[in-house]
Amino acid sequence: MPDEPLTAPEGPVRYAWFGGLLDGRRGDDARLQQAVAEGNRLGLARIDLDLDGGRFTVLFDDNAVGGDAMTPEKAEGLLAVLNEVVAASAEPGGVESTLRCTEVYADGAVDTLFTASGGAVECLSRPRELGAEDRTHAPREAPPLIELPRMGRRQALGLLALLLVTFGLLGWRYGVVDIVAGRSADALEIDPGPFGDTLAIEVASHWGKYRVTLRRGDDWPADTAAAQALIDGAGDVEAGAAMRAVADGRGIWVQVRDGQGRVLESAEVELARLMRADEDERKVEVTLPGRYSARSLTLGLESGGKRR
Repeated sequence: MPDEPLTAPEGPVRYAWFGGLLDGRRGDDARLQQAVAEGNRLGLARIDLDLDGGRFTVLFDDNAVGGDAMTPEKAEGLLAVLNEVVAASAEPGGVESTLRCTEVYADGAVDTLFTASGGAVECLSRPRELGAEDRTHAPREAPPLIELPRMGRRQALGLLALLLVTFGLLGWRYGVVDIVAGRSADALEIDPGPFGDTLAIEVASHWGKYRVTLRRGDDWPADTAAAQALIDGAGDVEAGAAMRAVADGRGIWVQVRDGQGRVLESAEVELARLMRADEDERKVEVTLPGRYSARSLTLGLESGGKRR
């Protein structure tokens, strides 16, 4: 049997870098230039725009940036910039991308490919172990003394084709495509399970992962008497245990399930955070790896499968 796929690294991003390019037919040059300028304002990488004949190339350098720059807001901003580049092309469906990002954590790394397909850019992420390049690619205060030659457009596109073929063959053999090509959070069915309307669930996609936020729902008990009423009114043992977890602020599980109801990923969260006095702090957040076969996100009293 193949080794079990690696799980997403824990903790904050230490540093990250980009590399690669987007290539397509020239359309609205002013719109392209504005998109590239907006991308440079994000501060994630230096982005150059090359207009050559009837084609354009948007090229990212590979200088590393600190992990504090890799915020969700900037990630969403970058994705918007890339989609603006595609939209500015004369043929959005023909834009090709070799763009990639590597995020380095204390205990591993995550590679993200930005694929251009059907006139839109999407992110495909996969965790892996740390390599030699990861350890030597930390941000530097000064640029390197020798600048390496940049890869030409044909070589870059050829390399992308080779990587996609190789990754596809290995991915289907070892089942990692299910993890890398995570289904969008918008396509997931949200099921609160035995917790009903006591909890409100928000799910958003973030570079191939699911970012889940739990808040107080409409039926969250206002006081001890209301909590006891929920417990007493529970229709079965499972519902009663769920209401006791709400009343006591116990740990529960967020689960990602496939179409057959099998748990693909799960993570434990503590409801005690929802009891805090400060209303702004009354939320629980957790991130789970995206899965292509995911169909629903549910809440449960047990892990039901793989733990995070």
